[in-house]
Amino acid sequence: ATLGGEDKNEEVAQFATNLCSAPFYAEDIIRAHRIRLTRDEENGIQLSAQDYLELNDIVDSGYSDDRLLEMIVNYTKVSIKAADYSEYLFDYLLRDETFWKIKRYLSAPRTVEELCKAINWSEKEISAFVNVASKAVKNRKKLFDSRYHMFIRATDGVFVTLGDQKRLSLTRKTREFINGKEYKYFEIATCTQCHSIYLLGQIETGDDGEDHLVQKATIGGENIPVAFLIGNKVNDDDEDAKLEDHKLTVKEYELCPHCGFIREANLVHKKQCQHDASSYIKLIRVAQSEKSGRVTKCIKCEGTNNMGILRSFFSGQEASTSVIGTALFEELPSKEIRITSEVPSDDGFGFDDGFGMPIEQVTTVAKAKQFIAFSDNRQAAAFFATYFYETYRGFLYSRVVYDNVKKLPEEGKPLANFVKDMSADF
Repeated sequence: ATLGGEDKNEEVAQFATNLCSAPFYAEDIIRAHRIRLTRDEENGIQLSAQDYLELNDIVDSGYSDDRLLEMIVNYTKVSIKAADYSEYLFDYLLRDETFWKIKRYLSAPRTVEELCKAINWSEKEISAFVNVASKAVKNRKKLFDSRYHMFIRATDGVFVTLGDQKRLSLTRKTREFINGKEYKYFEIATCTQCHSIYLLGQIETGDDGEDHLVQKATIGGENIPVAFLIGNKVNDDDEDAKLEDHKLTVKEYELCPHCGFIREANLVHKKQCQHDASSYIKLIRVAQSEKSGRVTKCIKCEGTNNMGILRSFFSGQEASTSVIGTALFEELPSKEIRITSEVPSDDGFGFDDGFGMPIEQVTTVAKAKQFIAFSDNRQAAAFFATYFYETYRGFLYSRVVYDNVKKLPEEGKPLANFVKDMSADF
């Protein structure tokens, strides 16, 4: 965290003391100082994109450090005194004109796309360069600082255009020009049972006196009080779940896909926008229940749910980050594979099993998973930590139950023994 400059060392030390309940002093503060690199111009080289791709394949091959050093030296044909491959790369890349060209270009913030255009490389080649340069370390000095940041946000909803040009967007949009024509974006929801598409929004009267269907960011989740089914037919044949029983009202509308103009379909004297009425979309508006304040019946499949039959595509922050966090955690390796090679010793008769060729040994070592997630918002971080713990624990419980059910014998097992087996897995 950024706690202040060097003139604030006393305050930083006091902060650490308060935080850790242990004494800290100004002289305990360790600050970073960037080290200036010196270019080796006398032994200059110029590596190509293909060189970095080849080097990247080597450093990611999984071999031991001494084997990697041998492979890199064989590829570069350059002799450099180095204890391991990281030191070798450090001294080797200091000679590379390509490395210095990229480093100079990145003295200011640049996008990957801009860098690709500047040196005429592909994103894959840029990725290989970053990976190789990041492996170059000598005397705890890194040749190239690389940090990968992924920004994730919850979806606000799903938005579509209608008519002869159908587009879909996962980010909130209001309009788009396609082939010179304007098309409005409308937020959608679906029936949780038949997945029929409904439009969300509110009818508002503009300064010109015309009504338009307008997006409303406050509508989301299952608490949907009003929606517009795309279509012109209402199904209400289920005697056990009539619209009247759910206190729902329906009305037919027509919607312009270009400007969002909307009108009732059964009016005698109809208004019209500047667009052709033949392009209008047929809609049926279903209004909220007086009892629940939600649309509780689908007028297409007649499915019902007193908690709300429609679902928008708005996802909460906790749910989204929990799903992503869980997926990332599961992808972390729990084992590390190490590949070592050694030349077999002579058997005393001038022969050996490998004919002098290195024998590869593959070793698997258990590795603890580590994952950290944080938020700049303290309250959000506190809620997320609890939410992530609870949801992930639920996933683990489900997996333990599933694994133990699969191991059950055909004749079954007493419940007490089954519970004991599951407890042993935690």
